[in-house]
Amino acid sequence: ALYASRMNLSYVVVERGMNCAHFFDSFPRRGDLISFNKPNTPSPMSTWSEDQRIDYRLKFDWHSMLATSNETRQFTTYTNKFYPRAEVFVDYVDQVVSE
Repeated sequence: ALYASRMNLSYVVVERGMNCAHFFDSFPRRGDLISFNKPNTPSPMSTWSEDQRIDYRLKFDWHSMLATSNETRQFTTYTNKFYPRAEVFVDYVDQVVSE
């Protein structure tokens, strides 16, 4: 939806609940995401541009919203737990959507 709105495209977001990421309010049942969060990635090449460094770090970041190029909005800045709680992800999504 962020990409579509930036490109002035019409779109519809279908969400069953009243909040974003409603699925994660109930699932996973035990509350921990099974995909890992890796805030400390191997060092990228020193000759790379900042865009290349961001792209490289995103290879290890499975949770961040891709349309948020601002590094302070990356999910890895919200928690450093390897397997984060689903509630933290919901809070992250809500904050990104509100901005």
